[in-house]
Parts: sequence; C-alpha cells; structure tokens
Amino acid sequence: MNRILEKRTLKQSGLLSVVFGVLFLLTAVYIAGSNLYEDQQAGIASSRIMKQLQIREEKLHAPNDLPKISGSIPSEEKEEEILLDEVGGVRYLGYLTIPDLDLILPVAYDWDFDQLKQSPARYTGSYLENDLVICAHNSRSHFRKLLQMPIGKNVYLTSPDGSVYKYVVSAIEDLSADETVRMTGESISEKGWDLTLFTCTLDALSRHAVRCIRTD
Repeated sequence: MNRILEKRTLKQSGLLSVVFGVLFLLTAVYIAGSNLYEDQQAGIASSRIMKQLQIREEKLHAPNDLPKISGSIPSEEKEEEILLDEVGGVRYLGYLTIPDLDLILPVAYDWDFDQLKQSPARYTGSYLENDLVICAHNSRSHFRKLLQMPIGKNVYLTSPDGSVYKYVVSAIEDLSADETVRMTGESISEKGWDLTLFTCTLDALSRHAVRCIRTD
C-alpha cells in the first residue's frame, strides 16, 4: 500500500514538474515575444518621425521654401534659444546619426517613459552649451548597439535648421542607476563632456554611458 502511495506521489510530482516547466517556457516565450514586438514598434515609430523631420529639412533647403513649422523657445536650463521641430505634438531638437552603428534616430526635447518607446530623448543640457545628455531604451532599434560602440568613432547631431554638430567618442563607462549627478556632469567644477549618450546595460542594473567631445 505504501509503495502504491509512493508511486502515486512520485507520478504527481512528475506531472507537476512538467506543468511548471511548460508554464515557465510559455512565460519565457511570451516575454521574448513582447520584447520583440516593443522593439519593432520602437523602430517603426522612430522611422516615421525621421521621415517627417527629413521632409522638413528638405523643404528648409529647397529654393523658395515655405516657412518651417518649428518653434524657437528658451532651454529649460539656459538663457540661449534653441530651434525645435514638432511632429505629432512632440518637440524634437533634431536627430542623431551614428554611421558605424548604422543608426539615424530622432531626439525628442522632453523625455518621459512613454516618449522613450518612440525615440531617444534629451535628458539634460543643450547642444548649444555643449553639455547635452541623451537617453534611450536598450532596444535593437534604439541604443542597444551603444554597448558595442568603440572609442574614436563619430557621432553627428543635426539640428532643425540643418546645422550638423560633429562629435567623437572619447570615453565609455558604466554607472549605477543612482549616479545621476555623475551622468550629467553637474558635479564637475570644470567643463564636462560635450555629449553623452546612455542606455541601460543588458541586466538593467547599470547605465552604459558613451562620452563624446565636439570636434567641429
């Protein structure tokens, strides 16, 4: 009798293990599918925004072009004014081009978690003051490739008036999530980095920062 009960218990335990294994596998597949879907949507959103920005840039440089739809507003931290483009009610300070990573991405002026699903965004600073910090999600369509970005490569920022600002990658570092002051350079008494691009590391525990200096 005891042996029969033991066999039943073992059989039930085996079935439970199989059930839990299947549930775990389905959960993993669902998470992977969700991440892939979000990544694809991020790429679609960025491409759509870029088309609008590039159309306006072409109009800006075309003969007898119509007035550009954009606004010149003061930076939140600086007295100087910067030109902004607007697409779908969202303000953009221009777009990034990173040739070695095959990336061309719009950069929103104001960041929040919803906007980061669409595009990279300004975290702090201004390209006019050479203290710009840009953040983005660690997705294939956005900043995941930054994890393989080598020192010495070029980064370009094109503003709404067509001006191109050239930078070169000069340092790379991983910071903890709470090192906000160090990320933005606010604790540095002398001048900090001209441009910083950052995203989460793959384990989401740290922030991968690509530090750039302006060369034009």
